[in-house]
Amino acid sequence: MEEIGKNVAANLKELRKRRQLTLEELAERSAVSRSMLGEIERGRATPTITVLWKIAQALKTPLTTLIGNREDSFTVVRATDRVPFNEEAGHAITSIFPYYEPHRLEALAIDLAPGAALDNAGHMKGVEEYLFVLEGAIEVTVQREKIGLRARDSIRFAADTAHRIENVAAGAARLLNIIYYR
Repeated sequence: MEEIGKNVAANLKELRKRRQLTLEELAERSAVSRSMLGEIERGRATPTITVLWKIAQALKTPLTTLIGNREDSFTVVRATDRVPFNEEAGHAITSIFPYYEPHRLEALAIDLAPGAALDNAGHMKGVEEYLFVLEGAIEVTVQREKIGLRARDSIRFAADTAHRIENVAAGAARLLNIIYYR
């Protein structure tokens, strides 16, 4: 977790400066206090997932851009190095590949316990999600339509509207989630 904190500090400062924002401007856009943003940039505070989400939305960037390492010509991510960044009762979301600007996508592993669900109010405009069911059975609700998917099924949908992913099986569900930012 210490590595993620260092990444967040460096990435936040770089992104804010690249967008030519002051701490005050980012605080206003994100509803995160100027002092908290400063502490995060200096590596003195560890933000919650909610705070990171607010900052990412204000910067119009994927959440994993804030927590990921810098990209080289290739990236190897060992399973033992992955840390869930959103782990709550019934689900875990782990970055497989953090957001990579040249390709404008990120890859996530999602594990859902039986009956668990993920609700999303919608990403930024133009975002698409690609879900691949590796194990189990899920129900995806997009634009009020419910679509059942089983192992080896997949779906692509516009993710800038509310959507829900629910495990409807008796066992765990494992998904690969590719998020593409147009």
